[in-house]
Amino acid sequence: MHFIRGRNNAQFSSLEALHHVANGQIETLQFQINEGNKMVEQPLSQLKLRSGVLIAAIIRQGVAIFPSGDDYLEVGDKIIVTTLIQNIDKVYDLLER
Repeated sequence: MHFIRGRNNAQFSSLEALHHVANGQIETLQFQINEGNKMVEQPLSQLKLRSGVLIAAIIRQGVAIFPSGDDYLEVGDKIIVTTLIQNIDKVYDLLER
């Protein structure tokens, strides 16, 4: 399942890791932010994340950032996301529609 979900990604990000915790009720995901991603250079506070989504960390050049609303994403960042939403396979699935 991890391989299939990891291969089924948009060109603007890639799902690199997926873990289930709390008896499968919570997913922790790691995305790589690629060129052209519309979430880049916007303060996290302005991203309209779905309810039940938390950006727990940004990994930038090997350094972990525990973000506040003032932080933003850059191309090349990896983000660690914890969510109650199941079956997310694209970074844009984290956003409200």
